[in-house]
Amino acid sequence: MQKIQQNYDQTFIWLFTTSILLVVLIWIGGLTRLT
Repeated sequence: MQKIQQNYDQTFIWLFTTSILLVVLIWIGGLTRLT
């Protein structure tokens, strides 16, 4: 049971990191488009 929880935490962290990277990329793309 503990191993399943650990895998779930790893997946959640991976999704969280990926979403942040996507937001940063879109934000930078928007800034470069404005200037």
